[in-house]
Amino acid sequence: MLTLPAYLTNPACHVRRMWLLLVFFGVVAARVPAVSSAWTSCEAEDQDRGTEFGVRSANLLQRARRSQPIIPRNWTNSTFGDIFGLPNQGVGPVRYVPGPRVLSHLQTGLLLGTLAVSVALSHLSAAEVTTSISSWISASVCTNLLNKEAASTFQATCLLVILQMFIANIVVILARFKDLGCPSVRDFWRWLPVSFLVSGMLGTSIFALEGTTVSTVNIIRNVLPIITFVLEKILFNSPRIVRPGHVLSMFLTLFGTTLYGIYNFSVTSYSLGMILFGCLLTVVDKLLQRHLLMSPDFKQPLAVCMVMNNTFGMLPLLAVSILTHEAPNWSRVIAKTPWDGWLLVLASGLSGCCLGFYGLAVSKLVSAASVLMLQNTSK
Repeated sequence: MLTLPAYLTNPACHVRRMWLLLVFFGVVAARVPAVSSAWTSCEAEDQDRGTEFGVRSANLLQRARRSQPIIPRNWTNSTFGDIFGLPNQGVGPVRYVPGPRVLSHLQTGLLLGTLAVSVALSHLSAAEVTTSISSWISASVCTNLLNKEAASTFQATCLLVILQMFIANIVVILARFKDLGCPSVRDFWRWLPVSFLVSGMLGTSIFALEGTTVSTVNIIRNVLPIITFVLEKILFNSPRIVRPGHVLSMFLTLFGTTLYGIYNFSVTSYSLGMILFGCLLTVVDKLLQRHLLMSPDFKQPLAVCMVMNNTFGMLPLLAVSILTHEAPNWSRVIAKTPWDGWLLVLASGLSGCCLGFYGLAVSKLVSAASVLMLQNTSK
């Protein structure tokens, strides 16, 4: 009978098992692309030379790819003839050097692994506030980085966000099916504006990242907690007592972020407009979410809110894609997007789903200004 190690069977060792899962994600994400990119780069280099030797080498690599796609352990010390049992034609030892794409796949795998650890720990711990906030911050970091990569790889912004929403819907339906049900008519109409606001925030954030840096977005968004704090005090009298530490902490965060990212501040007028419009939508969204989730007569489950956000949020994006003439290019973009581009779409969709769900959970626990402060802290 097979006996597993104690650290894999002990119920108290959840953290260790989750970190093993993180390492597994990273290895799987980097291993296969590494082999594929090694073959592709060598083949392209020889074909570009246009010599007889280059043609023979390219043909040899084509045969090798079909017959033996996995690189042996002694790859770095072997010739092609030694590896594939073919006559050695003067080709020296071929060494594999990881390229930027391999490192990008490794980064994606590690980000998803970290997110998986945070989500798993949030379900294993009884500390709701701490685990929800930590999972939300982890999802925010992953989504911010993955969206930047996905926006530069997938050349159709509206379609990218629509696919992310579709992936999030599938995940929520599979994971929270028991919580889904027909919402009351009153709760449905009260939450519907939030769905369109979420769609606008996602779209403007990705449009903005096409012409600016992440540091620029972070500097501008650090003003939001100050604005939200003032509006929340005026509208909901929260917090009831304003202490100097509240205001000082927000200005200190703004100053620190500006000092850190000022040398990487770069933005076009179009991206600046998108950032400011997204900031406006964010303030309204956080205040409305906080008001509804804290309202005692609002009984709609978070899973239903998520499905509404993702379903109705697609409609404005479809309209924008038609107005910007992006929709006619969707078939071309889908056909030309490489498989690692689709990996980024899937990864950003999973991360966005976690961000949306835990974002609603955190909005139910803390004030709107605190949510934005935590968001800026993660960035």
